[in-house]
Amino acid sequence: QVLVSYNWWTNLIVISKINGRWQFKKDLSQGFQTYAIEPSIQKNKAWLCTNYGLKFLDLNSFSITTINESNGLPNDAVTDIIEEKNGDYWVTTNKGIAYYDKKLNTFKQYTVKDGAYSREYGWGNAFKLKDGRVVFGGTEGITLINPKISNEIKVKPKTQITNILVNEKPYLKTGNVNEAKIISLKPNENSIAIEITAIDYAMAKELKIKYKLEGFDKEWISIPNANNIRYTDLKEGSYELKYQVLNSNNQAVTDIKNMPIYIQTPFQRTLWFRALMVLSLVGLGIIFYRIRVKQIRKDLKKKEEIKRIKAEAEINALRSQMNPHFIFNCLNTIDSYILLNKVDEASSFLNKFSKLIRRILENSRDELIYLNHELEALELYIKLEQERSQGSFDYKIRVKKDLFDKNVFVPTMLLQPYIENAIIHGLRNRPESTGGFLEIDVSATKDSISVHIKDNGVGILVAQQIESMALNKKTSLGMKVSNERIIKLNEIYLDKIKVEVLDLKNDENTGTEVIITLPFIKENKFNED
Repeated sequence: QVLVSYNWWTNLIVISKINGRWQFKKDLSQGFQTYAIEPSIQKNKAWLCTNYGLKFLDLNSFSITTINESNGLPNDAVTDIIEEKNGDYWVTTNKGIAYYDKKLNTFKQYTVKDGAYSREYGWGNAFKLKDGRVVFGGTEGITLINPKISNEIKVKPKTQITNILVNEKPYLKTGNVNEAKIISLKPNENSIAIEITAIDYAMAKELKIKYKLEGFDKEWISIPNANNIRYTDLKEGSYELKYQVLNSNNQAVTDIKNMPIYIQTPFQRTLWFRALMVLSLVGLGIIFYRIRVKQIRKDLKKKEEIKRIKAEAEINALRSQMNPHFIFNCLNTIDSYILLNKVDEASSFLNKFSKLIRRILENSRDELIYLNHELEALELYIKLEQERSQGSFDYKIRVKKDLFDKNVFVPTMLLQPYIENAIIHGLRNRPESTGGFLEIDVSATKDSISVHIKDNGVGILVAQQIESMALNKKTSLGMKVSNERIIKLNEIYLDKIKVEVLDLKNDENTGTEVIITLPFIKENKFNED
């Protein structure tokens, strides 16, 4: 088979010799011009050098693969090709010589920087010598390349600083910024932009600038050519800007240049100013000391008052928890278990009762205790009341999980009277012997803890009517003490303790909900000696 190009390269056909005569076989014309046709080292393959890129022709299937600028070729106008045995090849284009590396699948361009001074090369002017060197004939002369020698750029680009901006204003009003030996700035001139340009008329866009500001940057930074290097909020001191040019393969093609930068120290950080400040601080320290002594005396007086409130609160809290009537009823329950020979029940009840008494005695020593300790005492109390009520009500305590992971304090035994009130006056007055339910929900916000005590008892109005008809009317000592404690605690804390009582009566259900809002306390300030 023979490839034939005619009509000034625009037509390309395949002819084949059959029975001694040449006959037309295939028309490959596709609107491109074919400048050169070279056989490939691959069998039944050929290279077509065209004005629409380099084309690879399969003579069996007549399929064509095109290689153009989108594949990395410097220019689509290809005039000649030299193929190596390993599959690499050299091509000449209207933008110089290019070498294709099959392993890397990349093109490397040879231009004036490499000594290839011609930009355009004619067809049929490329060949390879026996020693491996390749020769290309161009419009500006002959170019000879030895592939064995490293492709080091012969003509290095020139680098220079083309612009300096300080606080977005020109650093020099007159003169050439490239001639500046040092950039000296005032303390408030700590925002700087420097434009560095690598001058290269052949491949300027492929070059990059690598820079590092000694005293500020830890690593080298790369940016495109002719771009600004920008720093803001630089502190006073000495710096040194280092920069050099890289090629497209990230190889350094120039030496490292340096530009010193100095920012003056602000007067407020000079030695004389600091000495003045020390003297001023000593004077202020004396004044603050006297104010502080006065404040400490005031705080001591307040602490004494707090200790007095604490002592009263401890006694009142203990009395409210150690209700004699409750203790008497618990002892009667234990006695009845013993008379009925319910030894296990009596032992279990006595164990719970002793734990509660011990917990109350321990907690009553402090005005503030951990939230989880308070809840443990409350649950012991509820279990005893539940057993005394023969299981007439159930209960549930819900606490936000992360509250147990924090040192959160609450006033000791402040919640128990409200729970006692819900059980005694709400749940026990229910007409039904079962179905009572007590729900305690503890949650928190950023600044406060919210405790919801909810029951499905008879409600506020019915409870008051029952109490008013009782023969032996009793004043709730626990509620009275709690209200007094809240008044006193609200004199101490800026974030007040709030109590809200809601009657939950509706068409079908009754009950009461008490909402107690406590300040979020992370430190037990009352346990200091």
